[in-house]
Amino acid sequence: MFRTKIAFILLFVMVAAIAGCGGDGKKESSESMDTPMTDKMDFVAKVNDIVIGDKEISQELAMLKQQMAGRVSAQQLDSMEPMLKQQAVANLVNRALLTEAAEKENITVTAEQVEVKYQEIRANFPDEEAFVAQLGRSNMTIDEFRVEVERGMKLEELVSIKTADVSAPTSEEAKEFYDSNSERFTTPEKVRASHILITVAETDTEITREQKKAKIDDLHAQLVAGADMATLAQANSDCPSKDKGGDLGFFGKGQMVKPFEDAAFALEVGQISPVVETKFGYHVIKVTEKENAGTTAFAEVEESIIDYLADMNKQDQMNTYMTALRDAAEIEYADSALAPSM
Repeated sequence: MFRTKIAFILLFVMVAAIAGCGGDGKKESSESMDTPMTDKMDFVAKVNDIVIGDKEISQELAMLKQQMAGRVSAQQLDSMEPMLKQQAVANLVNRALLTEAAEKENITVTAEQVEVKYQEIRANFPDEEAFVAQLGRSNMTIDEFRVEVERGMKLEELVSIKTADVSAPTSEEAKEFYDSNSERFTTPEKVRASHILITVAETDTEITREQKKAKIDDLHAQLVAGADMATLAQANSDCPSKDKGGDLGFFGKGQMVKPFEDAAFALEVGQISPVVETKFGYHVIKVTEKENAGTTAFAEVEESIIDYLADMNKQDQMNTYMTALRDAAEIEYADSALAPSM
């Protein structure tokens, strides 16, 4: 429930929390590309001697957009681009700081270790074509990805070194977290249902509506008489769930339109609902499973809470470490709009 991969959280997610932590700002500037320090080098940001260019920003921005794509609309994603670009620059600046730190710690990995990690990641894709396509969406070649795998392994080791002295949370601390966050451990009532939908459009004539109502009434009668829901759904339903025999999976309250929800939660397992009308059309619903509301016992989640709190403690320590790295670094930005907000 709470387990996290600390290295990847610290390297790729913590940036938002620490992007603005640049001390007094004296060593960060937004000088133009015409300043003597850059020697007119084409760059977006520069961290000591590490130059971050357009290609790196493009790759990082593409990955951020992929992460957001399933959560926001395309229009929202477009409007977020300036913010995401600033985030991409912040990610790369922090990665550059950590890369330098790993070099100073003389952290190395072997080619064999990189190959093992590469193959582990590659195994998450069904075939080479899908893997290469994903890299393409991130504007990255296989060789570039291998370099990032090696870098990631070094930075993971750096995080391990810098957080080695973080003490493990106690059982008492875990219990305090459990008691203070009870809503996280409460499971709401859920039902699993299948249905048949006959859609009704606003443009349907009265005759068409009557025909559709007659069809759903007939299907309802067949179900009450013992017909198989999956078979009838596959043959008659207008819902995409027909490919799964009408199965909608588990859902809680607030996830379906109100008339549908009310009917589903009023049924016992195996019962067939009356015909239900919603803004989508006519439904017949069958509840196949129920999960009662309940609370997960502390003993069942104690270990995962301890792991979660340990990761948060490590993240706090890494935030402090990152602030020190930023304070000691010379960081400049080609465009002041890409600098972190202070």
